[in-house]
Amino acid sequence: MNQISLVKTTILVAVLVSASFLISAEPVKSKLNTTINNVKEEISFAKVISKFDKNKDGQLNQLEVTNSTNVLLKKAFNAIDLNNDFSINEAEFNTYLAKIKK
Repeated sequence: MNQISLVKTTILVAVLVSASFLISAEPVKSKLNTTINNVKEEISFAKVISKFDKNKDGQLNQLEVTNSTNVLLKKAFNAIDLNNDFSINEAEFNTYLAKIKK
Protein backbone atom coordinates (compact mmCIF):
# COMPACT_ATOMS: atom_id res chain seq x y z
CA MET A 1 0.00 0.00 0.00
CA ASN A 2 1.35 3.43 -0.97
CA GLN A 3 1.69 5.95 1.80
CA ILE A 4 1.37 9.66 1.18
CA SER A 5 3.79 11.73 3.18
CA LEU A 6 2.58 14.45 5.52
CA VAL A 7 4.63 17.01 3.61
CA LYS A 8 3.00 16.10 0.28
CA THR A 9 -0.45 16.22 1.87
CA THR A 10 0.25 19.63 3.42
CA ILE A 11 1.48 20.99 0.10
CA LEU A 12 -1.58 19.63 -1.68
CA VAL A 13 -3.93 21.23 0.86
CA ALA A 14 -2.07 24.57 0.60
CA VAL A 15 -2.31 24.51 -3.20
CA LEU A 16 -6.02 23.66 -3.12
CA VAL A 17 -6.79 26.40 -0.60
CA SER A 18 -4.82 28.94 -2.63
CA ALA A 19 -6.53 27.86 -5.84
CA SER A 20 -9.98 28.09 -4.29
CA PHE A 21 -9.23 31.61 -3.09
CA LEU A 22 -7.95 32.68 -6.51
CA ILE A 23 -10.88 31.28 -8.46
CA SER A 24 -13.53 32.37 -6.01
CA ALA A 25 -16.38 34.18 -7.77
CA GLU A 26 -16.90 36.49 -4.80
CA PRO A 27 -14.86 39.70 -5.05
CA VAL A 28 -12.39 40.59 -2.31
CA LYS A 29 -14.33 43.77 -1.51
CA SER A 30 -17.43 41.68 -0.90
CA LYS A 31 -15.47 39.43 1.46
CA LEU A 32 -14.27 42.51 3.35
CA ASN A 33 -17.82 43.85 3.58
CA THR A 34 -19.06 40.48 4.85
CA THR A 35 -16.42 40.53 7.56
CA ILE A 36 -17.35 44.08 8.51
CA ASN A 37 -21.04 43.15 8.49
CA ASN A 38 -20.34 40.49 11.09
CA VAL A 39 -19.25 43.17 13.55
CA LYS A 40 -21.21 46.19 12.28
CA GLU A 41 -23.44 46.33 15.34
CA GLU A 42 -20.37 47.12 17.44
CA ILE A 43 -19.01 49.80 15.10
CA SER A 44 -19.75 53.46 15.68
CA PHE A 45 -17.89 56.55 14.57
CA ALA A 46 -17.50 57.68 18.19
CA LYS A 47 -15.76 54.41 19.12
CA VAL A 48 -13.48 54.53 16.09
CA ILE A 49 -12.59 58.19 16.68
CA SER A 50 -11.87 57.66 20.37
CA LYS A 51 -9.45 54.87 19.53
CA PHE A 52 -7.67 56.12 16.39
CA ASP A 53 -7.97 59.93 16.19
CA LYS A 54 -4.52 60.81 17.53
CA ASN A 55 -4.62 64.54 16.70
CA LYS A 56 -8.16 64.88 18.14
CA ASP A 57 -9.59 66.76 15.12
CA GLY A 58 -12.74 64.64 14.94
CA GLN A 59 -11.68 62.90 11.71
CA LEU A 60 -9.45 60.02 10.74
CA ASN A 61 -6.68 60.91 8.36
CA GLN A 62 -4.80 58.41 6.25
CA LEU A 63 -1.71 58.51 8.49
CA GLU A 64 -3.75 57.76 11.62
CA VAL A 65 -5.37 54.78 9.91
CA THR A 66 -2.10 53.55 8.42
CA ASN A 67 -0.46 53.66 11.85
CA SER A 68 -3.37 51.81 13.46
CA THR A 69 -3.50 48.08 14.05
CA ASN A 70 -7.00 47.75 12.58
CA VAL A 71 -6.63 45.75 9.36
CA LEU A 72 -10.27 46.17 8.32
CA LEU A 73 -10.12 49.94 8.66
CA LYS A 74 -6.90 50.05 6.63
CA LYS A 75 -8.43 47.96 3.85
CA ALA A 76 -11.68 49.93 3.78
CA PHE A 77 -10.15 53.43 4.05
CA ASN A 78 -10.41 54.32 0.35
CA ALA A 79 -13.98 53.05 0.13
CA ILE A 80 -14.99 55.07 3.19
CA ASP A 81 -13.22 58.29 2.07
CA LEU A 82 -15.91 59.31 -0.42
CA ASN A 83 -14.50 62.74 -1.31
CA ASN A 84 -10.90 61.47 -1.61
CA ASP A 85 -9.49 64.08 0.77
CA PHE A 86 -7.45 61.44 2.65
CA SER A 87 -9.58 61.74 5.77
CA ILE A 88 -12.77 60.17 7.02
CA ASN A 89 -15.46 62.27 8.69
CA GLU A 90 -18.57 61.06 10.48
CA ALA A 91 -20.85 61.49 7.46
CA GLU A 92 -18.56 59.41 5.21
CA PHE A 93 -18.22 56.75 7.88
CA ASN A 94 -21.98 56.48 8.43
CA THR A 95 -22.64 56.44 4.67
CA TYR A 96 -20.23 53.53 4.30
CA LEU A 97 -21.82 51.61 7.18
CA ALA A 98 -25.27 52.12 5.68
CA LYS A 99 -24.03 50.86 2.30
CA ILE A 100 -22.48 47.67 3.69
CA LYS A 101 -25.57 46.87 5.75
CA LYS A 102 -27.52 46.28 2.53
